[in-house]
Amino acid sequence: MAAVHQTGPQQSGAKAWRLTQLRRYGFPVPDLYVVPAWVHADWLQRSRLEPRLRSAAPNELERLRTQLHETPLPETLIAALAELAPVAPAWAVRSSAPHEDGTAASFAGQHATCLHVSGLQALCEAVRHVWASVWTPAALSYRLRHGAGADFGMAVLLMPMVPAVSSGVAFTRDPLTGQPERIILQANWGLGESLVQGLSAGDEITVHTNPLNADLMGLQITVGRKTQQVQLQPEGGTRPEAVPIHQQCQPVLHPAQALRLAGLLRQAALSLNFAAPHFDLEWAFDGHRFWLLQARPLTAVGGREAGQVQGQPTLWSRGNTGEVMPFPLSAIDWSAAQNIGERVLKSSLLAAGYVPEPAAPRLALHQGHLYMNMSLVQWELKEAFGLSPADTNALLGGQQRALVWPRQPWTARLRQGKRLLQLAFLTPALRRKGRRQATRLLRWSAREARRPLPTSPLRQAAALDRLFTHLNRQQALFFLQGGSGASAWALRRLLTQLLPLEGPALALDLLTGGAPSVSAAQAHDLAHLASLLRTDSAAKAWVKQAAAGQLAPSLPRRHPFRCAFEEYLRRYGHRATYESYTRHARWREDPSPLLHHLCTLAAQATVAAGPAVSVSAHLRRLPRGLRVLRSAIGLLARLAQQELQDRELGRSAVFSPVEPYRRLLLHIGRGWAASGHIAQPSDIFDLTLPEIHALLRQERPLGGLRDLVLDRQQATEAWRALSVPDVYTEGALVPTSTDSPPVQPPRAAGRHTLTGTGASSGVVTGRACVLDHPNDLGTLQAGDILVVRSTDPSWTPVFLQARGLVIETGGLLSHGTIVAREFGLPTVLNIPGIRQQVRTGDLLHVDGAAGTVTLYPREDHL
Repeated sequence: MAAVHQTGPQQSGAKAWRLTQLRRYGFPVPDLYVVPAWVHADWLQRSRLEPRLRSAAPNELERLRTQLHETPLPETLIAALAELAPVAPAWAVRSSAPHEDGTAASFAGQHATCLHVSGLQALCEAVRHVWASVWTPAALSYRLRHGAGADFGMAVLLMPMVPAVSSGVAFTRDPLTGQPERIILQANWGLGESLVQGLSAGDEITVHTNPLNADLMGLQITVGRKTQQVQLQPEGGTRPEAVPIHQQCQPVLHPAQALRLAGLLRQAALSLNFAAPHFDLEWAFDGHRFWLLQARPLTAVGGREAGQVQGQPTLWSRGNTGEVMPFPLSAIDWSAAQNIGERVLKSSLLAAGYVPEPAAPRLALHQGHLYMNMSLVQWELKEAFGLSPADTNALLGGQQRALVWPRQPWTARLRQGKRLLQLAFLTPALRRKGRRQATRLLRWSAREARRPLPTSPLRQAAALDRLFTHLNRQQALFFLQGGSGASAWALRRLLTQLLPLEGPALALDLLTGGAPSVSAAQAHDLAHLASLLRTDSAAKAWVKQAAAGQLAPSLPRRHPFRCAFEEYLRRYGHRATYESYTRHARWREDPSPLLHHLCTLAAQATVAAGPAVSVSAHLRRLPRGLRVLRSAIGLLARLAQQELQDRELGRSAVFSPVEPYRRLLLHIGRGWAASGHIAQPSDIFDLTLPEIHALLRQERPLGGLRDLVLDRQQATEAWRALSVPDVYTEGALVPTSTDSPPVQPPRAAGRHTLTGTGASSGVVTGRACVLDHPNDLGTLQAGDILVVRSTDPSWTPVFLQARGLVIETGGLLSHGTIVAREFGLPTVLNIPGIRQQVRTGDLLHVDGAAGTVTLYPREDHL
């Protein structure tokens, strides 16, 4: 099995490789052995039949396969099989091609399987039979349809037969409706071949899962009339036979057994792919324990294909999610992201009485990075409110194309108007409630972070449940995040219709001003702390030493800077650099990022300042004929400002429970690290919440945890090194010209202009500073124009030193652009590849209203 793991699926085949992974992770998988694909290739070459097999007509294949079957096996293979044959009374010999059991094609039933094989001669015959099954007309046709290619190797999997009392298949996602939180089990007496071959209907068992823990709910057992079963023959092989009458209507599994099996299958699927644990698994019960015999990804799921309007493809985009979570997600981050993200995206739809698509996911991981199903989001917002796909793209960000929407009947527009009225009526109360919930959640999270940590595993599981249950009750808080933007959209649309040329820029100007959001306030408060440092040598020395990680003498308890810094941590200490990631320490836990920013701010004068122009002043720019609308537009602008401030407050509050949640997880991790089950406490972040709950409840063994964590960490490092597309089409292996926006060409000589989306008005010319992380301030100079991949609230202290902002991704509702408008920073976003075009030190001209960035040749400013 170690060799199978090392050679990987290309030589052992996907079927054997997944079973090996499950065995390494501590799951009950029988011993397995593999004849690698290269042995098959060598045997095929020695037969000298391969060229004729590839070009043969269907009626010639059978004769050639007979000749192929007579080709002797390699002596080394015969010797290995002779050594293996007596290890078990009987063997299952199965195909395990590298292309089998994949995410795009399963190859189910295309290649041979030989069960209950005993003795050396029978083993050799079974291996030849599996190899020869590559060349059946059905297998060749299947490979052609699915583009498997000509070089189709075949590994062979050998496993001791399990003396099955009962067996079956299971789906960890409902294959008919597509619902991801439903497990479907099918069970019959004897071997599972009776179900695979359709000899008997068997029992059907349905179990519902909770994405945040290991709970299994709503068990339903439908007992089938099981007339046929498949049993082992004493002389070898299998045969169908009648089920005894007293067993035909008897449940194959009792409720406790069904729940135990469902939990085992769910945990196995999570171990194989925590982001998409949707598998078709085979299992067997020997009267004492359950065994896992196969695991293949589900390739065809029923239900309504949300987002596919008139045959248009499903587009996945990082335009919005790339700002919130720009790096690959760990397993624990995915648990939180899908919970929070789905609730935020559905919040305004539910408030308006629209029923969102239940089965289609809005978020998914691809190569470890978070993507949003923009086809689904465009569809639902258009169907619910009449918001055009193009407007959805502008608000949320990204370069994905807009869906082509069919002309709607008047009845659909009437329903949209009704929903908009309902949303407008409910919004004021929902926002007030959301602000109250935000304030209470911030206080509650701070209290939870000081609560004594539970010591028993069951109490630890209950504490995790309590944290997420409390967060999920804050429905109005999620609305502050997901429902903020309606007024901004209405303002932008109205002014664009009234003033096609000047309207978009005026709309951006009207969004500036007002009271600072919590994200802007934390930057201004940090600037105030920096001003205290400039005149306090003792505090300055303490900050510099602490920022450098050196042991520094404490400031007196009532020292003005210490009091101010402690107050800052009380207000904002629940936040962190890229706070969406649980692995990142909160500022109360590790304030060193703040101390680094303070050193920089204290050494330089603050550049950015909030815009001085009021809404009333901007409204005077309206033409004389539109001044009658000044009051209405002003009211809409102030509503939009408040919504954007609410959006920042909502984000701050939604992520506040991460502080106690992270603290509790590390506490659990320390116990597991002390017992040797993981290498270090932070390894727990590479497990999902359902996995952690199952481990705490002893519903899953701790053995194999080190291998699971190591594999996930290696995958994350590989994903981090990838350059993933901003947009891709579901099912596409590589992005095509229609999947991802055209990346800006390689750096051109001479002056040239790049075009994106204007997000904050103003014009500025200055030195470019390309940054990858808000803590990397070594090249930053006061007055620079920042050029970044994405931003989050932890970037706001950096904004204080900037005069302009250019972002590769994001939308008008992005957190970075909201704060940039508050600071009056001319901002342009959605310019893919801008960081490859611009170097630190280049001279840039940014026009935030026009959405353009001009790069000057270096000789123009040397």
